[in-house]
Amino acid sequence: MQTTTFPAGRGSAPLALLAAERPICGAVIRRCNSHPEFDCGNGQGEQQYRDQHQTSLRWTQPTPAANAERLVLQFAFARILIAAGDAARGAQAMREVMQLNPFGPTYYRGVLANALEQLGQTAEAIELLTAAVRLEPDYFSGHLRLASLYGLTGQIEEAQKQLAIALRINPKFTMAMVDAFYASAKKESTERFRLGLTKAGLPG
Repeated sequence: MQTTTFPAGRGSAPLALLAAERPICGAVIRRCNSHPEFDCGNGQGEQQYRDQHQTSLRWTQPTPAANAERLVLQFAFARILIAAGDAARGAQAMREVMQLNPFGPTYYRGVLANALEQLGQTAEAIELLTAAVRLEPDYFSGHLRLASLYGLTGQIEEAQKQLAIALRINPKFTMAMVDAFYASAKKESTERFRLGLTKAGLPG
């Protein structure tokens, strides 16, 4: 299989590597066909991630051309690993994305926070998401994830506050949309996210 050649460096994710990972999360790609941010059904998930990230590079700090393609693929690789339930490798891959483009978009923090929450590093996940919504107050995903994390940690008042903000941004979001929003190969991760939102007060 043909691969893309990257400059020397750790953590590169050529197309062959992405293709090798896809069987791991095929079910996830099918499940998130109705995801509010990514239409990743019909085998188009990787391209959707790449297209969105390529667009983000136009409004963030300039990225050296030599790293641009590697950055786009690495971001896709990180998202796929996390959705496939391999949070440890996904977090490592996402940290490398952030090193390549430290001025990247707000949702970098949200993606890394998702991986860290799966790894049980809740405090760091909350810290990242708090920074993200401070930078982008209308970051729906950030507020929703904060609502769940605060609910899970017993900080109910703060969970309710974050949920209220999220629902002001997207008043159509319901518990029925959780499976599409929180695409994960690990059912327990999705159920944990759902439990946090239940504690925050999202109606069933």
